[in-house]
Amino acid sequence: MNDYESIANARETYQLAQIQFINTELDLGITFCQVAKATTISETKTRNIKNAHLAFETAIEYLREAPIPISARELLLYKIHALETLLAECNES
Repeated sequence: MNDYESIANARETYQLAQIQFINTELDLGITFCQVAKATTISETKTRNIKNAHLAFETAIEYLREAPIPISARELLLYKIHALETLLAECNES
């Protein structure tokens, strides 16, 4: 493997890690919203909504900075929309 192939492989690995990180943050935010919606304890609900917002903001920040292929971006945008919807529902109740 030459230096160019090594750099290309490293770049691909880094890009995949970025996508996985953003995806994980969105999944985490969705989970926090689901817990917030299911609980009857005010403190738990508030904490989980706050954590969901943090996960959302983190995912958006990294999505703006990362060069993500269109195919992966579409999945992430779908999850962003799902998380936005859940956050709105949590804030209404």
